[in-house]
Amino acid sequence: MISIMDAYKNRTEPELELVQASLAELIAKEQKMEDEVHVRYADQIDTFERVIDSAILKLKKVFDAVEGAWVHLKDGLQRTLSSLGSRNS
Repeated sequence: MISIMDAYKNRTEPELELVQASLAELIAKEQKMEDEVHVRYADQIDTFERVIDSAILKLKKVFDAVEGAWVHLKDGLQRTLSSLGSRNS
């Protein structure tokens, strides 16, 4: 039987993989841009990378937490993923 935590992990990991793929696309676009636009994309990429790193760290904490404590950490991760989703739009 799959636990609630495992189900959440199975749902959030693909979301994070999609965001990382979006970051890779943004990096590829940035590398093709001229200097002025290059700087703008570089700033966005830096921000995006920091948010993704934060999400990965929170995901690790969620799954390292005991069953009773993971709900609190899950909420923080969900806010971060929501933020990433709004950046991806």
